[in-house]
Amino acid sequence: MKQEEHDIEKILELKEELQGKKIVLITVARAGSKRLPNKNILPFYGKPLLAWTIIQARNSHLINDVYLSTEDREIKEISQKYGAKVIDRPPELARDEISACFPMAHAIEEVLKIHPIDILVTTMVTTPLRHPYDFDESIRFYYNLKNKYRIDMISTLAPLTETMIYKILRPNRAISLICDKTKKYAGQGGLWSISTAEAYLKAASTHPGMTDKENEQSVKELNRKHKEKNEKLQRAHRMWFFPVEFYQ
Repeated sequence: MKQEEHDIEKILELKEELQGKKIVLITVARAGSKRLPNKNILPFYGKPLLAWTIIQARNSHLINDVYLSTEDREIKEISQKYGAKVIDRPPELARDEISACFPMAHAIEEVLKIHPIDILVTTMVTTPLRHPYDFDESIRFYYNLKNKYRIDMISTLAPLTETMIYKILRPNRAISLICDKTKKYAGQGGLWSISTAEAYLKAASTHPGMTDKENEQSVKELNRKHKEKNEKLQRAHRMWFFPVEFYQ
């Protein structure tokens, strides 16, 4: 959304309407990054990278609580310094092979033990480029759609000015599939989604109160189930999205 489309009066009206509702942002950060060690706490414009997501969420007019899931002591301390509440992530959910949706789902389950979640915002700390109003405007967009169409989830997408996609046929050989200089395509770019807690947990192929047996499933089995779920969702799947300007 462009700055001239931002309407602070409507945001403040919605804040009044949502009095008593729990609007929660949950994010995740672990210490085991291999390509860029400690990336989540590296300096980014004068602060640890993960701090920006916490600051942006805490400056929202609509978000009540900010939670971060981690297994790392230093990440925990930095998160708390900037105002996030920390969920202790089990070590088995901090492995390289684990999709972010699983520690996110675990964090959602832990928060639900504390209080209900009326609107859930999920994001990654590695995508800090947002306008100050982005979280609020996307929540307003979701809330209006939910009331009108009874949807339970939206994502954010960044329209691409130029789209060039190639399919690899064999080593050193490829064919052009899409060559388009209009904004007909968009990328998610690791941004954020807004949903009910139940919708996120369903999409992540998990649910509150997983049994010990389910928790002990191998990483391969967990990711296989997640992949199958995604494939089913992608068949003829259409979605609502909130447009953002930064592709990250």
